[in-house]
Amino acid sequence: MIKNLSSEHKPLVVDFAYQRERENLFVIGSFKKHDDTLCENDFWGYFEGDHLVGLATFFIRWGSFVVNAQDPLVIEALTDEAIRANRTIEYVPCFKQYADVIVRRLQTQHGISPKELTEEVVMVLNRDFFVDFSTGDESVATPDDIDAIIRFDRIIENEPVDSPIQEYERKRINPDENFYAQKRWSDCFAGESSWSFQSLLSNWWRWDP
Repeated sequence: MIKNLSSEHKPLVVDFAYQRERENLFVIGSFKKHDDTLCENDFWGYFEGDHLVGLATFFIRWGSFVVNAQDPLVIEALTDEAIRANRTIEYVPCFKQYADVIVRRLQTQHGISPKELTEEVVMVLNRDFFVDFSTGDESVATPDDIDAIIRFDRIIENEPVDSPIQEYERKRINPDENFYAQKRWSDCFAGESSWSFQSLLSNWWRWDP
């Protein structure tokens, strides 16, 4: 049986997610950032009796859909439930064993084919791997920086920088979760001494590390 999960199910969901922590990092991270994530996103649980055996999450801001279950039939059922709920799935950022089942179900049962399939390697790092490169010039982003953050992300992803920014892109950016480093323009080119975040984003490739 599939249930739409709410705040009262939080202990159950968190316990389930931590049983396979690496596979459920997006779900666990959403609880760490937002206490009311069960209200902000869609969660469905697949139960056998009172036992939760499958968890599906649709992250509304990103259009991302993830499922964690060991039975492919459970994954398929939870995928069907998201479609029945009229959710538009844009991304399936899951480990391959889950993503393959979701994508195949969307194709064969619902006629939805992916625009692109990519595979990435997930590396587990501990704190010893991280080096603090901060210089004191870093700042927390503000709402005024949202468009610049989007353009910078486009540079990283090799996407057109100057194409119009859509409102849905802006809604995906939480400034409080973004940090940036400004660089004094005069450090790179003579005749200009102002700080410019936009210059950093538009011309980062001109600067040596």
